[in-house]
Amino acid sequence: IISANRFIPSKNLLTLIDAFACSVSNNRESWDLVLLGAGEQESVLRQRAVDHGLQNRVLFPGFCTYTEIPRWYAAAEIFVHPARTEQWGLVVNEAMAARLPIILSNTCGCHPDLLEEGKNGLSFFPENTDLLSQHLSTLMDDPKLRHEMGQRSRDLIVEQFSPAKFGGGLCEAVQAAITGRKRTPAM
Repeated sequence: IISANRFIPSKNLLTLIDAFACSVSNNRESWDLVLLGAGEQESVLRQRAVDHGLQNRVLFPGFCTYTEIPRWYAAAEIFVHPARTEQWGLVVNEAMAARLPIILSNTCGCHPDLLEEGKNGLSFFPENTDLLSQHLSTLMDDPKLRHEMGQRSRDLIVEQFSPAKFGGGLCEAVQAAITGRKRTPAM
């Protein structure tokens, strides 16, 4: 399970650690939680992992560059973005492009555009640790569902946010700007 964030309170990573602890308490020994990033809350996050006895299962590889992140996504099975507030959440796009099912806070700006509930992932209210834990457990226990959701994530991101789609939108914007300048002002 992977999450990529700055380690600040608004990213809600303490809730993620708590939910992970609850999920793995049911003999899910093969799962680890990888928290990519760095920030002011790192010592608090590490202590929370210790408090749950998960210091060897909650991993902190540190800040990763854009060239390093793909290998982490490739090794992951589930992506979680638990932020309390987020303008968009570009890391969700990246995880979807890597064919990962997503568990996404419903307060993230990308939620309405990127999450098809039950198809490419699951959502939760950021303070609902129990529901996040249930979602983690659901995906941990069902490899077929993870695969199907991951494939839908990839399909959705390609359909909506491919370079061709971006280029087409850019061309439309340029054309609108050019056309707008050629109009004769109304009298």
